[in-house]
Amino acid sequence: MKLHLQKSFFSEKEKVLLEDGQFQASVFQYETGMEAIKLSNSRGYIIALPYYGQQIWDAVFDGRSVVMKTLFDRDAPKYKELFLETYGCYLMHCGALRCGCPTPQDTHPLHGELPAAPYDSAAIVTGSDENGNYIGITGVFEYNKAFGDKYEAHPLVKLYEDSALLHTSIEIRNMTGHEIDLMYILHVNNAGVDKGRILQTSGWSPEDMAVRTYIPPHNVVPDGFREFMNKVAADPSLTKVMRTEDDYNPEICISMEHYVADENGLAYTMQVLPDGTGDLVAFNLSQLPISQRWLCTTRADGQDKLGLALPGTAGTEGYIAEKEKGHVQKIQPGKSWQTTVISGLLNKEETAKMENKIAEINKKNGIAD
Repeated sequence: MKLHLQKSFFSEKEKVLLEDGQFQASVFQYETGMEAIKLSNSRGYIIALPYYGQQIWDAVFDGRSVVMKTLFDRDAPKYKELFLETYGCYLMHCGALRCGCPTPQDTHPLHGELPAAPYDSAAIVTGSDENGNYIGITGVFEYNKAFGDKYEAHPLVKLYEDSALLHTSIEIRNMTGHEIDLMYILHVNNAGVDKGRILQTSGWSPEDMAVRTYIPPHNVVPDGFREFMNKVAADPSLTKVMRTEDDYNPEICISMEHYVADENGLAYTMQVLPDGTGDLVAFNLSQLPISQRWLCTTRADGQDKLGLALPGTAGTEGYIAEKEKGHVQKIQPGKSWQTTVISGLLNKEETAKMENKIAEINKKNGIAD
């Protein structure tokens, strides 16, 4: 089933549009004028911004929000041309022609046009697939530049019965008669939790985890940060446990060089919280061969942002640098590219099973703890 949405559906009073078993879909509008969709199941809910990047603004499961902590008002997302001016989301698509932090020689915005893309249409969907029954949100964004490129972005986020995991997909369709560039990253924004343990299907050496030493111009560097960054670069295993005394201010970005996958082609990263629950990111390593870890905390004002894994087709150093590395892919005329990322919350039992799975994958690939 597909329910096409109209902006006239949205008002400050929340309205239920669909109920199907444990699923519910409702719509409302924040006081800022931002339209929102709330999708619920037995475990919790997500809030999506259907016309603003199709961002997942909030995700609350088993009574816990999995979203990063920022200075932005959770009840006031705003329409801004630059996503950094309203940056409080859980999931954000980045790309698709350009991505990453632009250097002074680059001409593209931070993370490209997708984060704040004005979507042309949006819809609520329900259905069943190999993973079970689901409810989801989808839409279409058309990028069209005279004498240049044209593509369509078709994202889809599915929430399944009795699950706190989101299956986030996107398809990029080349609508031109020539090949177009592809750079894509899914920005998954958790909060780092004190004494949270990070597990991954990867080693922890400097060869496995390369710290980015280039500092983007939008970052203000406090005293002592460069020394801390160099310390982490020499021993990335210092980031195995999230600690309040470690101030990743403004940010540390780590290129994950040697992820390994399971029999289904999925690589995994998980934060295990002190209460035994977990935050998970899993992605297809053949579709998204390049991943970053993002640590960004400002303890003095309560900001806490953790990108366990930001899987993508390219890194975060901007178009020119990524192209020199061979990280800019191509989509041929009339063809498309697509991928799916799994992220969200695991309960104690699910977390224990995932911890064992990650350990088995690492053992099979000769990766030490």
